[in-house]
Amino acid sequence: MQRHRCRAAYAIIALLTMAGCTASPSTTATEPTPVAPSTSDAGSSSPTNPATGHYGSQLIQLDSALPSRRVARVIVDPDGERFVVRGVVAAYGVFYGDDPADPSGYVDVNRDNLKSDLSAIAARGFNLVRYFVTTDQEPYGGSAAYLAQLDRAVNAARTRGLVVEISNAEDTAPFGRSLAWVASLADRYGDDPGVWLQPSNEPNCRAPERHCSNVGLWYHEQQALIDAIRRTGFANPIVINGIHYSQDFSFLTKRRLLDPAHNLILGAHAYGDNCVDFLTDRCGDSAPFGQVAAARAGWADLVTDYPVIVDEVGADNGPGRLNSPAWAHEFLAWSATWVREDGGSGLIAFNWRWPNANTLTGGVNQLSDTTTLSPWGRLVLDRFVRPTL
Repeated sequence: MQRHRCRAAYAIIALLTMAGCTASPSTTATEPTPVAPSTSDAGSSSPTNPATGHYGSQLIQLDSALPSRRVARVIVDPDGERFVVRGVVAAYGVFYGDDPADPSGYVDVNRDNLKSDLSAIAARGFNLVRYFVTTDQEPYGGSAAYLAQLDRAVNAARTRGLVVEISNAEDTAPFGRSLAWVASLADRYGDDPGVWLQPSNEPNCRAPERHCSNVGLWYHEQQALIDAIRRTGFANPIVINGIHYSQDFSFLTKRRLLDPAHNLILGAHAYGDNCVDFLTDRCGDSAPFGQVAAARAGWADLVTDYPVIVDEVGADNGPGRLNSPAWAHEFLAWSATWVREDGGSGLIAFNWRWPNANTLTGGVNQLSDTTTLSPWGRLVLDRFVRPTL
């Protein structure tokens, strides 16, 4: 979700050795074909049978000029067809928000227009909505009324053919309480293959952020969350966020998370902050090898082992930042190429309607406009959604 604090773009990732990384993706694309996946690792790169009726993963062959990316693990739908995420955050503030008091009135508008919003989202070519939820913020929480409203929102999306990713937002509750909350969601929605869970959005990155890049804590908590979810019988995808505002998963090349269902998706986050553009600007000291190389090392090239999506990208990361339109333009176009040619599994844009430049509809503080796309919305549609259809 949007941050109103300093985020050094790819600062952790850029410290990695970049030998073998390239500054641009392959430019030759062909239809990928399935290959027999390796089963030598007990981790989540093992195959998921697409005939089980769940969204899962499959290893495909790439026609790539880069030997390091001959194969990729992609998402497949219950029919065994490749599923590329074209997603958007919806109903923001209804189940979790930056300001529950909602002085702007946007939460009420998002709640009251949810069904028409979902219809418009599906009609634009999106296939997934991401709902933020919480158990640790008033007036939100796991009450019966709250859960009944969440049920209605999930059902409204599913009846329109949309996959739902339920994302547990920045939870300040004790970890045991968060664990029980996520497990209860898994138990509640496990029978619907079109509901995915994200147990922890940008784990431990809530202010003062002292554990935001703590890999040891990340492993401990994410493994516990996966185990709790799977014990309920939930076999659907679990979308995992990484360290440092979910910009870094590079450590997974050395030690995997264990998932008995073999159905994890990595979800990276990206904002331009003070970068002028994505393809050339090294953003001072934060990306000395370039942002493309940092993204590849941190998450984009992990497609050989996991399905990877851009779980969140926004046009505006808060005041005091450049928030360059050129960065957003280039990142979306690069992401579409990454999906088509390198086996990336999609992207989720932030946010369908909100009172800043992240709104995909209308304009800032134009609550009544629920159908017209904003400049950011048109960019997402033209640079990512349509090129990946």
